[in-house]
Amino acid sequence: MTGLRCQQVSLSTFRNHSATRIGQFAPKINVLTGPNGAGKTSILEALSVLSLTKSFTGSDDRALVRTGNTSFRLDATFISELNVELHISIEYQSGPPAKKSITVNNDRLRSSAELIGRMPIVSLTPDDKAIT
Repeated sequence: MTGLRCQQVSLSTFRNHSATRIGQFAPKINVLTGPNGAGKTSILEALSVLSLTKSFTGSDDRALVRTGNTSFRLDATFISELNVELHISIEYQSGPPAKKSITVNNDRLRSSAELIGRMPIVSLTPDDKAIT
């Protein structure tokens, strides 16, 4: 699938979000605004995890769990240019042993590698300023 865009995303006990749902993204450009510490970067980080199975910050999965909790869950619906929906869920449970479960359209994936490449994503951070 090419030309996928996020249609909706839900974060549960992920970083500083206890339960957050963004129900409708605009087709082209979306702007996240709010004070420092409100969780804007965490939403972008959740999209990274949903696309690449890991954070663009390099944080390990345990660091993504909201303080005081032992797990997180991310759910998203992506839609193609042909209006084909792709539902992705990632659930992480700290251990021992730690466990990450990834489902795409209700089918459980055997490995993270099966998800990588389905949603094209590029993240540029202040650390990448030499590129930009």
